[in-house]
Amino acid sequence: MYAEVDAADSDARGGEPVLAATAAASGDHVGAYGHRVKKSLVFASVEPAFEAAGSTFDILLQGEARRATVLPARLSMPTIRG
Repeated sequence: MYAEVDAADSDARGGEPVLAATAAASGDHVGAYGHRVKKSLVFASVEPAFEAAGSTFDILLQGEARRATVLPARLSMPTIRG
């Protein structure tokens, strides 16, 4: 599933613990900053209970729990005009 992370000063890079209600949901994910959409994003394997759009869970980034929200679909990139 695809989620946006509320990351203030660091972005998910992959392999950080994924938590839900203080229990591990998964540790299998990849993440990066989406420069075009200006959001920290992850693709993660989670329990079925967390797959629905709007579901939330935490990802530990540099020792701090950061909220991730499952997105309904991929984000659209803004049109680039030049």
